Amino acid sequence: QPGPLLVAVDLHLLAEDLPRTAPERLFDNASLAIAENSDGAAVYATDFQPGPSGFVRILVADRKMSAERAGALVQRVIEIETYRTFAMLGLPLARSLSPRIRRIEDRLAEITREMRDDKGSNSEILLIELTGLAAELEADAAASLYRFGASKAYEGIVAERLNALDEVPLQGFESWTGFLQKRMAPAMRTCRSVEERQESLSRKLNRATTLLRTWVDVDLEKQNSALL
Repeated sequence: QPGPLLVAVDLHLLAEDLPRTAPERLFDNASLAIAENSDGAAVYATDFQPGPSGFVRILVADRKMSAERAGALVQRVIEIETYRTFAMLGLPLARSLSPRIRRIEDRLAEITREMRDDKGSNSEILLIELTGLAAELEADAAASLYRFGASKAYEGIVAERLNALDEVPLQGFESWTGFLQKRMAPAMRTCRSVEERQESLSRKLNRATTLLRTWVDVDLEKQNSALL
């Protein structure tokens, strides 16, 4: 491919021919997800694991589908894998931002303790540092705003496509919905948690900066009064 590989699907639509098309023989059972549509006209399965060439394999075993239904089913399962991957793009960014947020949180706690102990005697130096922390946080938040928003949107699309499948779990196997809830939902919660921490930390920095500015202004007024 000329650019980065995001999604690659190797999908086979075959007439069901057991045991040749039995999913448990074709996929990794540790992450196998299988379901059938509500009228049992087809079974679809995958283990969501890319092979050596980067392709995620999906099997659709046709029992009695019309061509139109087969096309709609194939489109939905491909969209699920596509938008699942797009939604997960926010996770590496969230992981990279988390230590930086933690560092700013820790330094803010130290600064507020210094503010309490010094009673504003070192306000100008602390104000400069707080302003730098706030600028760093806002830059990270601005850079991640689009990606986290996109992840939310793609997560919603995956949920819509799963609902459209109207899947029926097969006994002894995990359904696509169950599999994705266990593995995709924690990643999305991580993205939301980082975004919420950014918002909360921004408010705390703003309050601390306002307090320090007040102390600096008071000191300047005292100096001006002394000069007069």
